[in-house]
Amino acid sequence: MTSKDRPYFPSLYDNDTNDVDVWAKLFFCQSSYTSQPLIVSDPWPLGLAELRYEPLQFFCPPPGASVAWSELDEICELAIRLKEIELLKLVGGGFDSRRYVFLKTLKDEKMQELRKDREKTNP
Repeated sequence: MTSKDRPYFPSLYDNDTNDVDVWAKLFFCQSSYTSQPLIVSDPWPLGLAELRYEPLQFFCPPPGASVAWSELDEICELAIRLKEIELLKLVGGGFDSRRYVFLKTLKDEKMQELRKDREKTNP
């Protein structure tokens, strides 16, 4: 590579490439840009109703139709907490064995209660 050749990816901090504007090709020249009035079209057709922006409403239950917390939901929540503790152990951050054993025991008890209830209803 000769001294006149520029590296393909020049470093911004190299002394030999500081005389070259590496950003010149990325941005167009503001002085050559002629401002023209922009034609702004309606973003929404006139015949359609305007919608309110409520991004989280899709994930919320409808009003008045709240579902009661079930045993399966509680078992799922315990399983998620156990997985979080296992991930903390894998990445080496603050594994609490007492909390893990407590949650594991609690999850097992809930599973046994659920199985007993199912056996009673379905003999």
